[in-house]
Amino acid sequence: MTTAMHVVAGVLEDAAGQILLARRLPGKHLAGLWEFPGGKVESGEEAPAALARELGEELDLTVDLKTAPTLLIELPWRYADNHLRLAAWHVPAWQGQAQGMEGQDIAWVDPRQVNIDTLAPADRAILRALRLPRHLQASDVRRLNSPVDIRRGEHWPLLEASMLIQCTTRLWPVDQVFGVICRSRDELDIALRVDADFAIWASEAETAAVRRACLPIYALAAAGTSLESGWQGTCEPAALD
Repeated sequence: MTTAMHVVAGVLEDAAGQILLARRLPGKHLAGLWEFPGGKVESGEEAPAALARELGEELDLTVDLKTAPTLLIELPWRYADNHLRLAAWHVPAWQGQAQGMEGQDIAWVDPRQVNIDTLAPADRAILRALRLPRHLQASDVRRLNSPVDIRRGEHWPLLEASMLIQCTTRLWPVDQVFGVICRSRDELDIALRVDADFAIWASEAETAAVRRACLPIYALAAAGTSLESGWQGTCEPAALD
């Protein structure tokens, strides 16, 4: 079995709510696309320490690990023959003024205004997680009875995972948020396979089946469920009606 390379990315947000992105250099894989800064975790290195080192090397920033970064989302990814485990960490504080120490362009941008197609594919899931609210209201979603109905609208489409068993790709464009209702680990795998923006955990049992931060997950507010997820929000039960 191939061991996945552990990669960390830093989510830095300034006082105006802008996030920092860096552009991949010419000659590199995915050259010209934007990404959250970070890099590979070395052998024997803890993820927060690796992130602090990478931000120092790439951006000339000093991260105080006493104000510890917190895990936002972690996801498996594959580029050709390279298997990655990408973990995005929110960095609450740093010292210095960011600059591209390797000659790369950097930019502070409003996450709501970023064209998601300009990001490296793995980083798109991080941006989508940043755009989600921590509490999902029933009025935010539109529950569908079939995956055939892929109309756009102001409400986010919501589907039962059981409806998507035969689906292998994303049903909506990347700029259309949609979610999947899940009750088991197998159904979470379905949500990952169809590249859902979020899942709603609709079971009070089997919470251990929620794989750690594989995608943004909402727990039903009434159930008081605590999930093993780096990104967790709450959801009004009425969203499932």
